[in-house]
Amino acid sequence: MYKNAFSNLYWGFFFTMLDFRIGHFDILPDIIGYVLFFIGLSTLAYTNDYFRKAKTLSIPMIILSIPAIYENQISFNSVNFGTMLGFSLIIGIASLIIGILIVYDILQGVRELATHNGVREIAFEAEDRWVQFIWLQVAGVGTFLIIFIPFINLIYAIALLIAAIILTVNILKLMKKCGEQLESISL
Repeated sequence: MYKNAFSNLYWGFFFTMLDFRIGHFDILPDIIGYVLFFIGLSTLAYTNDYFRKAKTLSIPMIILSIPAIYENQISFNSVNFGTMLGFSLIIGIASLIIGILIVYDILQGVRELATHNGVREIAFEAEDRWVQFIWLQVAGVGTFLIIFIPFINLIYAIALLIAAIILTVNILKLMKKCGEQLESISL
């Protein structure tokens, strides 16, 4: 029961945390990830309020992620603003906030489920992944401050990319571990 749910969360994180584009098209669209979150969280929603909230939040993200499938880049005076203009800015900010809340609720739901089932290692790891995730989001916002400092901006961007890859791999490993270890408890 939990194994399939956590498999859906695994693939949901895979699609939402990785962004590969060919031209302007996202070949790993976030919408697939949010649909997988919804499916996985539908199974887990009865276990605690965190999973219930994350399931509810995944619905607007399915809709908000549709425009991200294709993003046209617009350039003004050598500064690339992408689609971050007007309405797109509002959608982007809303998506960021709701996305952070979904990750929070999923990881806190994992922590609570693992604690309830006596699997403290997973509970601690879920808490660690949340702290790492929120710091990565703060560092991402810091990009807007560093972007105009030559050379440092490149180093910062590379460090941020490496940190994001490591965190993504660790969250995926956590979801796999949850599916394996919490499945044996639920039977």
